[in-house]
Parts: sequence; structure tokens; C-alpha cells
Amino acid sequence: IISLIAGEGMGKDNILSLFRFNLLRGEYFIFDFTCTRQEHEAFFALIKEYLRSLTEEEIAADFSLLSISEKMRRYLFMSEQAAKGVTPSEDDLKADFDFAKTLLTELAKTKPVIFIIRNIEYLHQHSLEFINFFSQSVVTHRIMIVMSSTDFKQVRKIQHSILVNVPMFTRDESAAYIRKLVNGPVPDKFCTLIHSRSAGNPYLIREIMIHLTLKGMIRYEGGLHFPENLDGYTIPTRPLHSIYTRMSHLTAESYLHLQKLAIVQTPISRELIRY
Repeated sequence: IISLIAGEGMGKDNILSLFRFNLLRGEYFIFDFTCTRQEHEAFFALIKEYLRSLTEEEIAADFSLLSISEKMRRYLFMSEQAAKGVTPSEDDLKADFDFAKTLLTELAKTKPVIFIIRNIEYLHQHSLEFINFFSQSVVTHRIMIVMSSTDFKQVRKIQHSILVNVPMFTRDESAAYIRKLVNGPVPDKFCTLIHSRSAGNPYLIREIMIHLTLKGMIRYEGGLHFPENLDGYTIPTRPLHSIYTRMSHLTAESYLHLQKLAIVQTPISRELIRY
């Protein structure tokens, strides 16, 4: 089980898509699911997708389906809406988890099974509980679960997971990315300005570059011209809203501390944040 952690715009989806692209050259069962506020039953949705590929005869011959709960039966063979009307008991959940575990381990005997689950900050509690139920035995089978999230607290709820952090760009990496975006030379001073305003986040770099172009601060007049400074420049509304949304859970006191630390402009370690 691998959990990919990074802030919004750091390229988690691109990394997972590249990972999947390379896997397509081999023989695997690949299940790719993106969690949203509405669609968040990751594993059970992927099992439903697999069952849809089977014939009625193959489904009828699968006796393990006899043990699943009424809620799971409705979800798999009717709709998620139909399943919402049923509240499973602890025994029901245990039966459904056993069914899912058995199905996945049997699939893995045929060929390796790879789950790609994006945005697990929206993962349903039952799916989270299933991962922990299944986590101890994953390593004994040909199964890999690769997930991405912006929420470190959610990732820490998952047992036996390898955590991989996607770091911000360094100044040199930001400069290389900016030059790749414009497909040409860009002054070092301007690259440093953009790196400073974006903190090395590629999403913010793109948004700022687009915004500066729309405002005419980056323009083409026989060649590309870049502003000498960004004094008084305000980050565009869309990424700014994204930043404030991610901070919405902070208390007023914590937010005040962040404002003070922002003035100091010193990198903050996780240990310091805990303190």
C-alpha cells in the first residue's frame, strides 16, 4: 500500500497517470478510481466494475455472492441510491469485507491486481475500514494499492502504508518549469520572483504565468518581455480561493500564528507545526 501525499496542484494525478501508462505494457488487473464528495466507495465501486465484465452464468456460479449483505447486493446489482436505504450491521460489514477480500485474492492468483485511488480525502469510512481490514494480507498476494491525497490526517488513518511525499519545486526546478511553459529563455530574476510567489507549487506557477499574460505583464513584442518586479501583484482569485479552502479547518488562533509565520518567511517543519 503506497500513499502519495502532496498539496493541491503538485501533480499527483500526473504521477499516477504516468504510473498507469507504464503498467499498460504488462498483464495486470488495473482499477482506477477518483473519489469525489458524491462518489467515494472506492473498492466496492471497482468490484462492481469488475462484476459488470462477467456473464450472468459466471456471476451465478460465484457462491461467495450468497454471503454478502442486502446493502452490498443492492449496490452491486442495482444502484448506490438503492443501497442508501439499508443500514448494515457489524456482521453485514464483516461479511462484505470477507467477500471483497476473497474476490481480490482470487483475482490476484490470475494476474496481479493494482488499485489506483485518487483523492482519498473523500474516501468513505467503509472503504477506509476495508483497507485496514485488508492491509495486513496485501503483501502476501500480488496486489498493490496506490493512493493520493492532500490530507495527511486521512492518510495517517491507513495502516501499513508507505508514505511518499511530493515536495515543492526548488528554485532551479521552478526556473526549468517556467522555461518549459514558455518554450524559450526567461531571465533568472523573473524565475526567482515567480518561485518566491508560488513557493515552488507548479499549479500556482501556471496560474500566475497565465494571469500575468492576461494582464499584459508578460507580452510578446518581437520577443517575450517579462516584468522587472511583482510589487503590488495579487495572486489570481481561483488559486487564492483554493488556498483559503485548504485552511478553512484552522482555528482563528492557528490562522493568526500562520499569518505571523508568513511574515518571518521561514520554512516550517512538521515537528514545529506539532509543537
